[in-house]
Amino acid sequence: MDYQEKSNLKIGVSGAGKNYLKMPWSIEDTIENLEELKEIMQQKLIITNYQGIGEKDAEEVAFDFDRAIQALKENQEYKQLGTLEEVREAVEKQKKKKPRASNRCYVCPRCGLVTSLKIKHNYCGACGQHIDWREEESPAPYHPDKCHGCFGAENNDCEGCG
Repeated sequence: MDYQEKSNLKIGVSGAGKNYLKMPWSIEDTIENLEELKEIMQQKLIITNYQGIGEKDAEEVAFDFDRAIQALKENQEYKQLGTLEEVREAVEKQKKKKPRASNRCYVCPRCGLVTSLKIKHNYCGACGQHIDWREEESPAPYHPDKCHGCFGAENNDCEGCG
């Protein structure tokens, strides 16, 4: 497709002319469309050569489009990481926390999952909290006789947990 065909294309409603640009169903399609539009605008600026600076204008357009495309790509990379809240939560789970323990079980300090002390996993099977099994300090006490359904999860309303 030459420049003249591209500059005459109609974008939008289906059937309103030959549509060379894709509807932006994905960021990749949008980026592809921006690349195509950049090329069309550069060619138009070079051909019209307004005030004799068509080449310079084409370079500036390319710069602006390239910057916009790069920003879209970077945004996609950040979206893959998750929201700020999801990232904070993941970082918080990586901080080791001591489990609450009784004679035969321990309780995850984050979600309250009760697990046998015979199985000392490094991470909670329910929420992924990193469990600290160091023996320097004993785990926080768990009071099954005093805790009323909280299973030792941090609960200020519980008489046994405080």
